[in-house]
Parts: sequence; C-alpha cells; structure tokens
Amino acid sequence: MSLKGAALAEKPFLYLLLGLFCDATVWAEIVTDLDDLVEIQTPDFLGQDSILGMARSVLETAPERFAVVGHSMGARVALEIIRLAPERVERLALLDTGTHAQRDGEAATRQVLVDLAANEGMQALAARWLPPMVHPDTPPEGPLMASLRAMVGRATQEIFAGQVKALLNRPDAERGLSSIRCLVLIGLGRQDAWSPPSQHEAMAAAIPHAEYVMFENSGHMAPMKVPDAVIAALRGNAGDIKALLALLADLVAHDINQGPREVGRAAFRTFLERMNRCYRETLSDIAVMTDPSGTRAAAEFIVHGTYLQADDGIAGSVWSNLPAAGQRILRDRRRANHPRVQFLQLAGLDRTGFRMRHSVTAGHPAELERMLAP
Repeated sequence: MSLKGAALAEKPFLYLLLGLFCDATVWAEIVTDLDDLVEIQTPDFLGQDSILGMARSVLETAPERFAVVGHSMGARVALEIIRLAPERVERLALLDTGTHAQRDGEAATRQVLVDLAANEGMQALAARWLPPMVHPDTPPEGPLMASLRAMVGRATQEIFAGQVKALLNRPDAERGLSSIRCLVLIGLGRQDAWSPPSQHEAMAAAIPHAEYVMFENSGHMAPMKVPDAVIAALRGNAGDIKALLALLADLVAHDINQGPREVGRAAFRTFLERMNRCYRETLSDIAVMTDPSGTRAAAEFIVHGTYLQADDGIAGSVWSNLPAAGQRILRDRRRANHPRVQFLQLAGLDRTGFRMRHSVTAGHPAELERMLAP
C-alpha cells in the first residue's frame, strides 16, 4: 500500500536498508531502540537485481518525506534514492559502504562466491564470505557468527546471484555526493576490511553536511556487532527529543519566539513535536559561548530551513542563511530592527536545571543587551 497522500503520522518515517542478502536480523536491536522516535520500515530486496530497481521500490511505497539508513549495499540504494528524489529525504545515514563503481577484478572475485553458493550451498558460502566481514577477534562459534550463518542460510543462491548482479552494475555515486543537502551520518566499524575508513573519510569530505563516526571494535557488520554505538550515532543525527528532554529540569522555562513563556517538559515536548511537524531546519556555523563559571551560555548559528506545513497560518516557503543569536546581532546593529531575519536565542544552565529562551525578536539593540546581561 502506498503511503503517499496519507495523513501525517505522529512519528516520522525511517527506512533501514539492508546489505547483500541480509535480512531484518541486521537491524533487530536498532528497530527495538528507535521505535519511540520513528515509524520504521525494513524492506528487503528479494528477487531484485539492480540498485535502481531497489531504490524505486522504496520510493513507490514511501511517504512524501522520510529518513534513510543504509548499510553496505543498502547505503548504495540510499544514495540512488537521494539522486532520484532528493527533496523527499530528510536525513541520511550511510554505514560500512562505498560510492565507487565496479573496480578491476571485482566481477571475477564476486563470481567465485556466486559459483561457490551454486555448487556447494549457502553454508559453504557463509564459511568463506563471513570471516572477513566481522571483527578479527569475533569468536567463530559465538552468537554473532551463529546469527550471521543462520541469516545466510535463510537466503538462496538465486537471491545472492541477483544482488551480486546489482552490485556489479551499480552506478558511480561519487559525483553526486557534493549535491546532497540533507544531514548525513557516515559511520563504519574501525576494523571494516571490506569498506575501509579511507573511502568513508572521502565520502564525509565530499558531502556538505556530513558527520563522520567510527565504531570501535567492529568490522563490516557494525549494526549487529556494536548496535549501541550505531544507535547512539543515529539518535544524535535524528534529533532525539527523548534524549534532549532527559537533560532538562521538570520546570524548564521556555520563552517562545513571539509567544508566551511555557513551563515544563511536557510543554516543551509538544513544542518540539510541532517544530518537527511544521519545519525542517539545519544549523551551521555554530559557535557556543560560556561565562567563566560554565553556568551560563549563549550560541550563534545560521539557520537553513523550510516550512513543511502551515503553522498558525504561516504559508509554506524556504529560507536560508538566517543569522540567529544575540552576539551576532550586537555586532551588526544596523540590522537589529529586522524582526523576520534577526532574532536572539539564548540558553542558560544552573544548578536547578535548564532555563531556555528559545528566540526573542528584537526591535532595539538595547533590548538585546538587556537579554544578554547576566
């Protein structure tokens, strides 16, 4: 069933895309943990033999906007999705993967594995293919290897051959990296011998809004080997409301831009959910300033954003490069009377908990100075 045109879900959608003949086992712990944040789909690519076809199958059933996490081959599918429909992808995570096209000798190497599966069976393939995929210290008879062998056994030689064909005919995704505009997480296991750190570092350097994370003590199968580390990275990249609220005092005070003060974590959660529903924002050029005691702080940054849907009558539009924070405004007072561009955002932390002024529009520099005063 297509979700296009459906009513807005209470939670955003996240697609977890699988690697070569993997199944939902790879994402089991991630799904359990992230269920409070997102509606999760883990499509398989059984019977498909092209990266383009896999990407189109996701887009055909996905809502208008969604986030994507791809592991290994699944990350290549994710890159094809963002090439086909960049405006629909809110956030992207690429784990243990690459962007290059087929390399010299790769077809012959993969054909050896295809022939092994056809002639000797999937468990023979597992014995050959799995050891280089995991951390060198992984016990051969431990639970991780047992789970991986069982997963390989659930696949078939035909599934494996079709997906190998897809990988051999994959597009070169390197040229499109610089055009990606959403937030991107690049992550890999430090001991990933199949997709080494060097190619992930190149990806992170090429993508404008990329965060690069190394998962310690893991090979290529990071979502299974170190799920907690992967979850922490994904939650950090996903705008984790639950984690943010855990940092706040029960009576957190929130002065809303052009609105009344709201008190309490419940009110702040409602505010955050409305912001996520109506806006998509990315911050850049972030600078945080603290006083010597470390109990007071202010931040300045640039806001890049889009209205996703009407919020109290505000029509949909796009904005970019809006400076936020009092320190920047005070350095350029000629522009301080522009209420639609310049606004102040402050945060203060004391022993009783977190007190926050979300954003205060300013009509006069003296007001900004008053708000910034200790």
